[in-house]
Amino acid sequence: MAVPAYPIHEIAGQMRKYDGRSDAHEFMSRFKYDLRTYGLSLEWALRNFDRVLEGKASSWWSSKWHNISTELDGCNTPDEIEIVFNNNEADFYAFFDNNAQESIYRRQNKSLKFKLGVCPTKYITDKLKVLRLIDPNMTENKKVAQIIKGLPYDLRQTMV
Repeated sequence: MAVPAYPIHEIAGQMRKYDGRSDAHEFMSRFKYDLRTYGLSLEWALRNFDRVLEGKASSWWSSKWHNISTELDGCNTPDEIEIVFNNNEADFYAFFDNNAQESIYRRQNKSLKFKLGVCPTKYITDKLKVLRLIDPNMTENKKVAQIIKGLPYDLRQTMV
């Protein structure tokens, strides 16, 4: 594994961070640009990817790390390391692609149903959080309509 020309704490401090909410393709494009800029190898990128991840993205990587580490330990050539990198890049896109994320949030939205006896504030807060992830610019009328959709039928009729 090549040793970077700059101290690791300086490199990590300069690289962009990713939390799973923004465009995965844009982040990865910039991450690979940073690798070239700092003269870092793909093996270094895989072994230190956790340094540029936060929140949900960091949790995702942690769940994969054992398998990736094992694969890297078995690599003998740069070509083998490139295959591991490319496979994990594809996994990254599959998990964090905006369309994939939106689909996940839409399923969460559909599954959020208000039940009598449960705190209505929690239901509304959870619903608004998911709706914000689906569409940050959603109109108030559409938010209200989505909240009403999650109510039991009897209550929905009363509310309308």
